[in-house]
Amino acid sequence: MTRNKLYMIMSFLAAAGYAWLFVNLFHIWGNGGSVSLCPLKNAAGIPCPSCGTTRSAMLIVEGDFAGAIMVNPLGVLAVAALVVVPIWLLKDLATNTSGFFYFYQRAENLLRRKYIGLVAMGLIALNWIWNIYKNI
Repeated sequence: MTRNKLYMIMSFLAAAGYAWLFVNLFHIWGNGGSVSLCPLKNAAGIPCPSCGTTRSAMLIVEGDFAGAIMVNPLGVLAVAALVVVPIWLLKDLATNTSGFFYFYQRAENLLRRKYIGLVAMGLIALNWIWNIYKNI
C-alpha cells in the first residue's frame, strides 16, 4: 500500500469514527442510545468482538474509563486511535515525513509473525467470549 493511499484511508476512517461518535453522543436517531450496525448481532443475536466499542468510547468521553474497559477494551484503543492518528497524519503532511506510514509497515510486519499474530487473535477471541458472556 502506498503512503498516500494509507493516509487517505486512515483520514476517512478517523472522520467516520468522529461522525459515528457524534451521532451516538447526541442521539441523532432519537433512540436514546447507541445504534447497532453489527450484522452478526442483528442477524443471530450474538455480539461480535467489537460490539460495545461505541458505548465504551462514549464512556471514555464522559470520563468513565473503568466502565469503558468493562464494556469493551477495544473502545479504549478506538479512542486512542481517534486522538493520535489524525494528529500524526497532519504532522506527517505538514512536515512532509512518513512516520505513520513506517509505523504501519512495522506493525503489519510484526503481526505477520506467527506467534504474535496468534496472540493477537487469541486476545480478540477472549474479547469475543467476554462480549458473549456479558450479553452485550
